[in-house]
Amino acid sequence: MMLTTDDEATLLYLVHDKEHIGRRGEKIPALDRAFRYLSEDGKNLWRGLYEQEVNEITKLLQFGFNARWTLSHYTSFTEHRCVAEKFGNKKSLLQINSIRGFPLCKWAIDLHQKMKIENPKEYEQCDGDFLIETCEKEAEWLLIMGTPLRIINVIDEKEYRIYVAERA
Repeated sequence: MMLTTDDEATLLYLVHDKEHIGRRGEKIPALDRAFRYLSEDGKNLWRGLYEQEVNEITKLLQFGFNARWTLSHYTSFTEHRCVAEKFGNKKSLLQINSIRGFPLCKWAIDLHQKMKIENPKEYEQCDGDFLIETCEKEAEWLLIMGTPLRIINVIDEKEYRIYVAERA
């Protein structure tokens, strides 16, 4: 089984608004199917961290590097550090080296490029050019809740603290 039309609609909504995926422990079946069928090995991914995340990581680091940190909800990342710097509120970034995830923006671009060929009218109605341009800039990936990470380094660089992690 691949994605249903409803799954695709849910995922396309996430391109615009991901606020609800941050709820701890709340399952989103469409995302679970996307992870199951469409996950890819990622590049280095970035996330601007929020205060609660920084506090969790700081507590873990009291036990030294390699402490395990598990994502408590679906979590958004980007391929571009400059995009990650626009998010979060603690001048802290998480960099994950090469991890498997769902490339939300790549998937949305592919879907819209296919739509442009097969149904140009629908493509224009949904402002496909704008969506593709936005997705190319954001290069967003999602990681599934429960993903185990290990902090392997902390780098203080300019005004940012960068927590470097890998899959545990």
